[in-house]
Amino acid sequence: MVIAVSKLAPNYTSWLKVLCPGVTLIDLYLLPLDEAMKQASGASGILLSGGSDIHPALYGRPDDFHLCRDIDDKRDALEIELIQTVFRLKLPVLGICRGLQLMNVVGNGSLHADIPSMLTSEVAHSGTEDQWHEVSLIAGSTLSSIAGNIQGKVNSAHHQAIDSLSPMFEASAFSSDGLIEAIEIHHEHHHPFCMAVQWHPERMDPVNPLSGLVGKAFVYACRSAGNTR
Repeated sequence: MVIAVSKLAPNYTSWLKVLCPGVTLIDLYLLPLDEAMKQASGASGILLSGGSDIHPALYGRPDDFHLCRDIDDKRDALEIELIQTVFRLKLPVLGICRGLQLMNVVGNGSLHADIPSMLTSEVAHSGTEDQWHEVSLIAGSTLSSIAGNIQGKVNSAHHQAIDSLSPMFEASAFSSDGLIEAIEIHHEHHHPFCMAVQWHPERMDPVNPLSGLVGKAFVYACRSAGNTR
C-alpha cells in the first residue's frame, strides 16, 4: 500500500509505519509538480501534513500577510492541486493542522491569520512546545464514531484557525473557545474518507483514540479504496 504525503517528516513516517508496518510513503514535496500528481493519483491515499502558513491571498485576505509565517508558495501550489485531485478521484485523505486549513480554503472557506491578534481566547493553541487542551466531538459525526467518545485531549501547535467554514465540510470537533478542531466532508459527497484535524496525531501516543484510532481509520480506508499498488 502506498500513501502519498504532501511533505514528509520523520514523525509522520514513524506514526504511519506503526499503524501500517508495510506501508510505502512518497514525499510529494520533493517531486516536480507533474510527477507529484502522477504519484498521488496512483496512491492508496493522501496525507496532507502540517507546516507553514498558507498565503492569505488564497482566502481573500492579502492584507493579513504580515500576520503569517514562513509562506511557501511552492507548497501552496502543490497542495491545492493535490486537494483538487483528491476530490476528483475520491482518494482517501487525512489533513493535519495546515492540511485542515488548506482543505477549508480550497473549499472556499477562510482562516484567522493569527489567533492571538484576532481573537480573545483562554485556550493556548500554540507555544514554544506543543500545548494540550480538551476538544468536544460532535455526537453522530464520523470522527466521534471512530474515536468512540465525544470528549478528548489533543496537542496543539497552530496560530491560525478556520474562520468561515467551507460549505463542503461540517465541523466535527471544537475547542472550548469555539474554534473548529476537526472537519469532515458532507455525506452527500460520497467520499470514502475525507477528514482533517487541527491537532498533530503523529506527535501523540497512538493509545489516544484521537491519534491511533483516527490513523487506523484512515489506513483502513486507504486499503479499501482500490489503489492497492
